[in-house]
Amino acid sequence: MNDHSRWPANFDVVAIFCVAVLPDMVRSYFSLTETAQSSTYSFEYLHCAWIVRALQVSLPILLIMHLKNVNWQEHGFKRVRPFRDLAVATGLIGFSYA
Repeated sequence: MNDHSRWPANFDVVAIFCVAVLPDMVRSYFSLTETAQSSTYSFEYLHCAWIVRALQVSLPILLIMHLKNVNWQEHGFKRVRPFRDLAVATGLIGFSYA
């Protein structure tokens, strides 16, 4: 069932807004209204939080793209090359920490 013509025209925009923008806006509002926070977060917690947030945003967007049969190459996606991609990612991570 790949016919998604029944979806509202702005479904993609609303879905991305609800997943990517709205939670951050709410979090920003509450961070301004709460009392001063004295808690500190560990290095591991912060990195895990960023990874989870990236998945919360990217997976629904990629799912919408898949369901709408979007041409992935038009958006910069290329064929996965596991060894080359892993080597580049490792190098970029090392460079960013240096």
